Amino acid sequence: MGQPRGGNLSGRITSGQWTRVHAPKLPPRLTAMGYGVQLLTSLIPRRDYLQYLNRAKMTILLPNREEGEGFYLPAPEAMAMGTLTICPDCIGNRCFCFPGYNCLRPKYTVEGLLEAIKEAIAFSEVRKSLVKKAAFQTVAEHGLIKERTAFMEILNHLDDLW
Repeated sequence: MGQPRGGNLSGRITSGQWTRVHAPKLPPRLTAMGYGVQLLTSLIPRRDYLQYLNRAKMTILLPNREEGEGFYLPAPEAMAMGTLTICPDCIGNRCFCFPGYNCLRPKYTVEGLLEAIKEAIAFSEVRKSLVKKAAFQTVAEHGLIKERTAFMEILNHLDDLW
């Protein structure tokens, strides 16, 4: 499969039982496939986290599955850093994580994640480029100014909504 490549498995400390129990199973399997992996399971300074994302060729995010997530910021952060992003469904990523378009959104199982990782590894350079381009476009569509404008639009029409 070639030389080892960098990657991140990122779960926040609040990510729940699944991450604590199953995330540690992924690095040994990926290492056996010849890939270097850094598993992040505790809070680290934001600057360090973004540096991990910046160095990674692929990032596997492990959101809080039990409670769901609101707007799951780690996914667009990873996309903005140009890393191939793998992020299972967590409710709060459905409006910007489009499977096969700008990321992969596998089943939230060890095997589902491994299948997505293998799929991403097999991407041609053209496919990687298209996914990354779509990811950058998605991030641009969710910038602070656009989000603020959308929020203000809702506030300006509260009487019409209720």
